[in-house]
Amino acid sequence: MQVSSAVFPAPWGRTFLWGAVLLMVFAGCSSDQSADGQRRSSETALPADPSELAHWSQVAAGDPPLNLILISIDTTRRDRLSCYGFEKETTPNLDRLSKEGIRFDRAASPVPLTLPSHTTMLTGLYPFEHGVRHNGAYTLADSFLTLGEMLKQRGYDTGMIAGAFPLDHRFGLDQGFDHYDDRFSALSRRNMGDTAQRPAADVTRLSLQWLDERGDAPFFLWAHYFDPHTPYRPPEPFRSRFPGDAYAGEVAYMDAQIGELIDGLRSRDMLDHSIILVAADHGEGLGDHDELTHSTFIYHSTQRIPMIFWFPKSGAFDEKIWRDRDIDELTSLCDLLPTAWNALGFEREGLPPVTGKSLLPLIEGRGSGHDWLYHETLAPDLDFGLCELRGLETASWKYIRAPRPELYDLEDDPQERRNLATKDPDRVAEMEVRLAKILASEFGTADPVAMDEETIEKLRSLGYLGGAPTPAGDGDLRADPKDDAEVGMIAARAQTLAENHRTVEAVAVLDSLLRHHPRMRQALRLRALYLVQLNRGEEAIEAYDRALADCDGCPYERQLLRERAMAFIAAGKADQAQSQVEALLRQYPEGQGLHLLLGEIYQEKGNAQGAREEFTAEAERFPLEAQPLIKLGLLEKSLNRQSQAEQAFRRALQVDPEDVSALVVLSELLWSTGRKPEANTLLDRALAVDSRHPGALFRKGTALRSEGRNGDAIRHYRSALEAAPDNGVVWFHLATLYGQMGQNPQATECYEAAIETGSAPVGAYSNLGVMRAQAGRLPDAVQLWEQALAIDPNGKDAPAVRDNLNRARSMMNQK
Repeated sequence: MQVSSAVFPAPWGRTFLWGAVLLMVFAGCSSDQSADGQRRSSETALPADPSELAHWSQVAAGDPPLNLILISIDTTRRDRLSCYGFEKETTPNLDRLSKEGIRFDRAASPVPLTLPSHTTMLTGLYPFEHGVRHNGAYTLADSFLTLGEMLKQRGYDTGMIAGAFPLDHRFGLDQGFDHYDDRFSALSRRNMGDTAQRPAADVTRLSLQWLDERGDAPFFLWAHYFDPHTPYRPPEPFRSRFPGDAYAGEVAYMDAQIGELIDGLRSRDMLDHSIILVAADHGEGLGDHDELTHSTFIYHSTQRIPMIFWFPKSGAFDEKIWRDRDIDELTSLCDLLPTAWNALGFEREGLPPVTGKSLLPLIEGRGSGHDWLYHETLAPDLDFGLCELRGLETASWKYIRAPRPELYDLEDDPQERRNLATKDPDRVAEMEVRLAKILASEFGTADPVAMDEETIEKLRSLGYLGGAPTPAGDGDLRADPKDDAEVGMIAARAQTLAENHRTVEAVAVLDSLLRHHPRMRQALRLRALYLVQLNRGEEAIEAYDRALADCDGCPYERQLLRERAMAFIAAGKADQAQSQVEALLRQYPEGQGLHLLLGEIYQEKGNAQGAREEFTAEAERFPLEAQPLIKLGLLEKSLNRQSQAEQAFRRALQVDPEDVSALVVLSELLWSTGRKPEANTLLDRALAVDSRHPGALFRKGTALRSEGRNGDAIRHYRSALEAAPDNGVVWFHLATLYGQMGQNPQATECYEAAIETGSAPVGAYSNLGVMRAQAGRLPDAVQLWEQALAIDPNGKDAPAVRDNLNRARSMMNQK
């Protein structure tokens, strides 16, 4: 979900870098954490069963060494893969890998969140051991050894292509990788909700590109595919192939691109010398147990995952036991690291302490799966102030620790529909004792990392709410998520409304939520943010004060103060905004976005040189970001320094050649200076990257209008409004075009729509006033012209508006 205001070209208006807060601070309704909350090193990992650790396959290392490919498929529900029994053919490529390899039928994720589950994949540890418990606020400590580091030490080239921002390098999983591609532009995107991720086709393309550019050493490639994550928008032909099931369409699209990756490996003669591990980080609720997506519950819909291993048909794996096998024992994402290490032929002594174990003996028929699997989600507490959930699964039973405990007989009730906790209290007690013993060594979590503006923006763009624990009253316990499941759905609805530019409705939804949960910090912060976006500055200041009152010294206090500065801007209090940002800069001189915001404040106050210096400072500190250069270019353009503006825009495109906003603003400048062919080329490039970008559509419509192609111009204006229906400038231009074409009813409707947005140019009021006067509605015309003069009393059209106003008043008096 997008919260950073996109940089639209003038006359879309001056914009500010909106912020939001998603800080996650560990807390819960249980009390089995250690008091100090310090991070343990990996040397104190929960020991696996010694008898199981003794089992290690004697696989000889390849000569040359085998390559390793980890394909992690985000938010992929096991029963939506055709190789796992789904009635629709969604995954022919993964089906083929399964047929040629090993499929695990009872593999599980420990946590229904991207960052913690991938940390488990790369460390072989549970979240309560590695300390990464939620997206965004926790970073894996350097003391933990990752699979990337282990293979790098053995001479492997290591490359990672991230499909989405939750795996950004700042969270620590880049340890050991030569190449870690996690660049997600906040400005170039397919639609307003797709910030901070890339489609599967890009993951495949960039993966193959890295393989072509690396050296001759064996390699470890980690390709992360994110597509089945909400919102589900499969491209064609997958949308049409799965009508009414967009999620299945996303899975099928991802599978097709995984097929392209495998074909690319084959064409490069790499496939037959590689091991492929495929695993989902977690599943998706899809409405089961009243959960539409994931993170709130730990039922099989999100915890039971697809996991497939594929081995080359030569060397140590030339026997039939390595192909077309189904394993029906408990396995975990913890097992990926030790299994990979074993399969590559390395000795068990080189393995760090892990909870997982090599699954090769299990495949060979001389080992076993796990006796138990652990599950957790702290998201109910961290996001909504509800109780966290912990779970323990055995071959036959599933226990969930909650205010109202849950117990399921997995043999008779695999869908976990019949809670037997009250009928079998002895088994509940037994399972709780086992769970408590497992968690006895839990050290809590490391201190959460204060998220910067970019982190906050990108996580919210993906629909992750995030937050800090909502304090309960004295003696109160957190509510059971089962009883308050609608809290998350209500907050998600508010975010969806805001994403679709229905911000007023989003605020109303949050107001309703806060009446029942007045101290829900997530709702407080969302509401304050949306009030800023609505330019309701005074209300936003009050909302931030309310949120800050419950946040004295909390880790996300910096973000709240930063956003409060933007509320001051929206309230027309630039001096207070400047004081607050300068104070933050003194405390956090390297804080991303702070110089950018200060530059916008200077620009608001008419201090062009100060704005220029701040935009330049931001660009120097963050050379991989295009936005400061775009802001600098827009400033220079506003000062009629066309050459300097063009230089800044072109530098932005050097940073990110596919940044749509940079393409659009440069095309506008070129158009205004008579270089129309190149301008059109840039616009076409922008729309090729993002066919729904409102700025690109608006500019294309304006270009078509100048060529007399009014029908095409209207179509582009309408498309821009589908993407950004609250943009008064586009409504104004569309209305004016209708008026020029003599279609006054349509023009009137569009002028009215422009004014309703609250962001209409003054011309919308004066022009609609003319149309009202022509229709004989002089009182209405007078009111509109008075509004026009109140907005811009000294504009170039003000004399004509005053003349119209005086004539109308005279005519009304004569009556």
